[in-house]
Amino acid sequence: MKAYLLAKLQRIWLFARFWLLVKAVIGMALGAFVVALLWQQEYVFAIIFTLLGCSGLWVYSSVKGKPYRLLYPAFAFVVCFTLVPLLFTVFISFTNYSASHGASLQRTTDLLLEQTFAQGKRYQYSLLFDGSLYRLKLYHGAHTFVSNHFSLKQDEVSELQLKPGGSGLFLAKTSLKEQLTFRQLYGAQTLILPTGERIQRIDFQHYSQFQPLYQQLKEGVVLTNGDMLTDAYTLLNKQTNALLRPNIASGYYQHIDQQGEFIGEPIAPGFVQFAHLSHYREVLSKDHIFNPLVSILIWTFSFALLSLLGALFVGMILAVLTSQKNVIGAGIYRAILLLPWALPPFITILTFKVLLHPHGGQLTMLLEALFHVKIDWMTDPAVARSLVLFVSVWLGYPYIMLLCIASLRSIPSVLYESARIAGHGIISQFLRITLPQLIKPLKPVLLALFALNLNNFVLVYFLTDGGPGIAGSFPSAGYTDLLLNYVFDTAFGAQQNYALAAAVTCLGLCFISVLAFFCWKALAPHNRYERLE
Repeated sequence: MKAYLLAKLQRIWLFARFWLLVKAVIGMALGAFVVALLWQQEYVFAIIFTLLGCSGLWVYSSVKGKPYRLLYPAFAFVVCFTLVPLLFTVFISFTNYSASHGASLQRTTDLLLEQTFAQGKRYQYSLLFDGSLYRLKLYHGAHTFVSNHFSLKQDEVSELQLKPGGSGLFLAKTSLKEQLTFRQLYGAQTLILPTGERIQRIDFQHYSQFQPLYQQLKEGVVLTNGDMLTDAYTLLNKQTNALLRPNIASGYYQHIDQQGEFIGEPIAPGFVQFAHLSHYREVLSKDHIFNPLVSILIWTFSFALLSLLGALFVGMILAVLTSQKNVIGAGIYRAILLLPWALPPFITILTFKVLLHPHGGQLTMLLEALFHVKIDWMTDPAVARSLVLFVSVWLGYPYIMLLCIASLRSIPSVLYESARIAGHGIISQFLRITLPQLIKPLKPVLLALFALNLNNFVLVYFLTDGGPGIAGSFPSAGYTDLLLNYVFDTAFGAQQNYALAAAVTCLGLCFISVLAFFCWKALAPHNRYERLE
């Protein structure tokens, strides 16, 4: 007995040491990851991962954290992939973050300080053929320099060294192909003249010395009005001797006069700064944004609702018809009707786009020949929206049909027999027995499909790409754009205004949250008996 207890205690001790080692390794890895984030100045992510890591170590090592061990992975997942992106989107909406304002003020300053301009002598050069190798000849007036021999083969690239002389060197000039090869292999090299000057190639025929375009005036500068600028963000344009300062109102560097007033055009790139509520005011006050956004929100809700009702109606009717006992080959019909669900959605969408194309589509020409109906969804908003709804119902009804077929088999046949004895017809049986029995288990599925239709980006993107466009909208919007498509075009389209897209996303999130609240209220049990069921 004593030996058994000692062996058990030894196993517990070994397991405790192993678990302690595992926690130490995880803690060290987490610490190294956080240090790397801090090194990259990603302070927000460093704080988030520090909190998640410390809380995770506490949950899995403390007795008090034992009840949360199964819940913690889901909690961490929600924080990382739901809460953090949501907070980041809200944060971006209060800035001017866009393709033209993508870096901090310090980074923008560093980028401007890296810009150069050609200054001093411009040396004309020639690429000469010398046997099996080549030489570079530079000349400016009476000054001539010639390089060492070099090869134009990719694996034999060497460093070019210049020495005086070469005025009497007459060699054959190379062809255009060899000059292009030289530019590709040696064009980025900085050459050092015997005088110590560093020159670079500026065009197809010249080398020149480069100087930094901007100089940082850290010691300060005094304007003619007596004001003194002492911050590190005052720059001097060495080519024009003009002063630059960051314009907080526009998010760009801009020239200033001797009174300190901003003049001239802004200088790219811009920098990120807080814009406060300017994007929200822009969305709510400017008609070219607000009116298309309202139209898109109404269409998004209408599309999700009509697609859901259409798929529910078609799927339920087909399920009831193919479940009748007197239908011959019902299994074959079901297999055929479920084919739209088996095909990849984007293939089905592109197929309909080709078949219903206004110019040369097979179905379009057939409808025009038989019924004299011309489908032009590229210019007619009503036709375009009808087409999107039709394809959405086509893609959605098989899933509803499959669920309804499974639910129909759980309805007792005695209910239909009692209804027939009571004199109820087929329609009455459907409305009083089939429909209530099907809707009840389908409520969660219908809610999920409604949410899916609200964000059906792929359908609109591949079918109509949001068109036809809404006249006068900026950023550009289309009559078939859903909210997600509109946000995508705003963020990654021609304008690439990420902050404005984030503001539209936040407003759309408020709209969808209200819809979700009413949907949950509609699906909630209305009495305690239904709640018990």
